[in-house]
Amino acid sequence: MSIVMDPISILNFVLSVIILIFGYWGYRKKRDLMPLYVGVAFGLFGLTHLLTVLGFREVLTNALLVIRTLGYLTVIYALYRSWKR
Repeated sequence: MSIVMDPISILNFVLSVIILIFGYWGYRKKRDLMPLYVGVAFGLFGLTHLLTVLGFREVLTNALLVIRTLGYLTVIYALYRSWKR
């Protein structure tokens, strides 16, 4: 396994973790699930970027696609819940 130092993936990972932390903080402060859903979704995106940086892109292409799809579905669900209010 070789570490791939892709600056875009590293930046995306860092931003995803920050959004995850703020999403959890927003949930704890307001007890609103939407920030938590968005935080979890970006946490999933960050996981895919972390795996890419660690060099798992060729090995886990299908798994990365599934993780990103779960992230997108989580964002869509969060938007749906906020729209239904």
